Amino acid sequence: MSTQPVPATPSVITKVENTIKSEFSWLQKHERLLIVAMVLIFGYVGINHYLNNAAAKAEIRATVAEAKAATSDDAAVKAASAVAQIQQQYQVLATHDQALIASLAQAAVARQATTVAQQKTDTTLAPSALASRIATLSSAPPAEVTLSGDSINLGRNAAVAVAQTLELVPELRADLADETSIATATQAQLTSANGVIAAQGIQITALNIARTADAGACKADLAQVKSDAHKQNMTWFKRGLKIGGVGGFIAGLYFHALGL
Repeated sequence: MSTQPVPATPSVITKVENTIKSEFSWLQKHERLLIVAMVLIFGYVGINHYLNNAAAKAEIRATVAEAKAATSDDAAVKAASAVAQIQQQYQVLATHDQALIASLAQAAVARQATTVAQQKTDTTLAPSALASRIATLSSAPPAEVTLSGDSINLGRNAAVAVAQTLELVPELRADLADETSIATATQAQLTSANGVIAAQGIQITALNIARTADAGACKADLAQVKSDAHKQNMTWFKRGLKIGGVGGFIAGLYFHALGL
């Protein structure tokens, strides 16, 4: 058994048409209000999106800057540690060298005192002892250092040995003067190097402080950007509400006056 659709009565159709006309009439009356509202809404969304993107970009830049600052700080700490280690090693070497120089200087003073004492002793030696001393110092053959009363006679080979030994005296004196100059220059260079190392340590410390300050500044800038973005966002939102309210009110009065 098939069922036939019930045809719509004229009264039902009339009610539907009146409802649709009423809805369209309301939309037509408030068309501009709706347009203004949509403009405000889309404007707010667009501005909010822009501000959020700006804050996100600022956050990315701040994050990159913080990462670079952290990397730089880490490199500076490692460099400072390496410099401190090198400085410590250098200081140990410098201390050792200073001790060695002082020891050599004391030994030189002691030898000089011994030489002066021996020279005084030589003036009191008996001829035979003096001849033996000459043979020992000059490495001359003892048989060619002979006595004749109080006189000491040197053979050819002994005389050559004595002359060769005496030839060393000017050279040794010049070497001593040069070594003294070298020691003085080395000490001055060591003192200057210690000063440079100390200054580099201070510089590295200052760089570490600067890097830490840079990282703090980046964080502060990020917080400021976020704060400004939120303030701007709320400002535009309030402006939109004010403009929308005033504009809607004026438009409503205008359309009402027109009978729309």
